[in-house]
Amino acid sequence: MTGRWPKARLDHKNRNPADNRWFNLRLATVAQNGRNRNLDARNRTGRTGVRWFENLKTYNYGRWRAQIKVRGKQIHLGDFIEFEDAVKARQQAEQKYFGEFAPRVDPT
Repeated sequence: MTGRWPKARLDHKNRNPADNRWFNLRLATVAQNGRNRNLDARNRTGRTGVRWFENLKTYNYGRWRAQIKVRGKQIHLGDFIEFEDAVKARQQAEQKYFGEFAPRVDPT
């Protein structure tokens, strides 16, 4: 479209690698491209970075744990009684750390 090959990677905003429409493409680093990806097939909660954590001696029962990885460092976002609160913490962290490359949340 511009007459030259991009120096950086291209990211597909809608995560569909077959959708090469101009408005769906953006320049991205490898890390930025990796942030905008589909949910891992092994994920059982339906949300990246949120999992059930039972081994919390402090609480005597489990909690939902929210985490995010930034520049190779795992950041603990909190332990929550409600799943929705853990999801909200993860989404806020994605916006803070990933900005426009934060995964889009599909309505469930």
